[in-house]
Amino acid sequence: MVFFLHVPFPSYELFRLIPKQWQKDILTGVMGADLIGFHTIDYASHFLSSVEEVLKVEHDGQFLAWDNRKIKADAFPISIDYNLFHDAYDDPMVSEAREKYVELKGGKKMIFSVDRLDYTKGVANRLKGFQQFISNYPEYLEKVIFVLVIVPSRDSVVKYAERKKIIDESVGNLNSGLGNVVWQPIIYKYGHLDFNELIALYTACDLALITPLRDGMNLVAKEFVASRKDLSGVLVLSEMAGAAHELTEALLINPNDVIEIASAIKAGLEMSQRDQGERLQEMQDRISHYDVYVWATDFFNELKAVKDVQLSLRSNFWITSQRSSC
Repeated sequence: MVFFLHVPFPSYELFRLIPKQWQKDILTGVMGADLIGFHTIDYASHFLSSVEEVLKVEHDGQFLAWDNRKIKADAFPISIDYNLFHDAYDDPMVSEAREKYVELKGGKKMIFSVDRLDYTKGVANRLKGFQQFISNYPEYLEKVIFVLVIVPSRDSVVKYAERKKIIDESVGNLNSGLGNVVWQPIIYKYGHLDFNELIALYTACDLALITPLRDGMNLVAKEFVASRKDLSGVLVLSEMAGAAHELTEALLINPNDVIEIASAIKAGLEMSQRDQGERLQEMQDRISHYDVYVWATDFFNELKAVKDVQLSLRSNFWITSQRSSC
């Protein structure tokens, strides 16, 4: 049996804040699996530390002895179908849609963000960072547009509906406060994008702004990198996303620091074409070698290895017990 956690596992200092019985129930429940997967080694380490502190079970590297079994907790950073996104660049329908967006931006720079409606995605801070960017660097007035797409998610839930209202009002205030009759700084869409439109926006923009407050991985960042077959464009990424551990050539920022977001936007928009290409090439090489197919194969191969260890230990125990009974 395997268990994979798609969200971050908190440090023990945070995990210990919940009631003791809940801590024990969560950890023992997860340890019903033979292989426990996390997006990053940090999350796996947090889990192992919590097991050691709460259940008083020591670990040997990534292995734990529990319920007469050896189980393993390790990092398996989930990925994407790299070739699907990379090859889509040349699709005629994508090219047609991309031309539409290139025409839309004209000679302006385009920033692009796409996220689900979720409080963890840091959209409010992203908008504040963009406002700070315009405030700090007024030379970009009327020379940049920010295409913001929010994909509906749980909007029937009161708190999520409130989150949408906050975003709507922020966009309205920014457009009315900064814009004029010939320039609307933020182009805002609340709705779904089909695949071709998504790739067209990934490949038409000059900068992808992905700033979650906390994210297990964030596949949007990997999709953007994979789609840039032209080796052009800049990724600004939150250091709080699991993807930041792999996409180290991105401009990494603290999503709570709007001044840093503003500075990263400027640095990204002014980055040389050569620097853009070198950074993207490094990131593409990394994620193309560990795509979703390699991830799945790696995960289940590791499960087989763990089961082999368990079987070996049971065999050794049986042989020892047989000798003792002679």
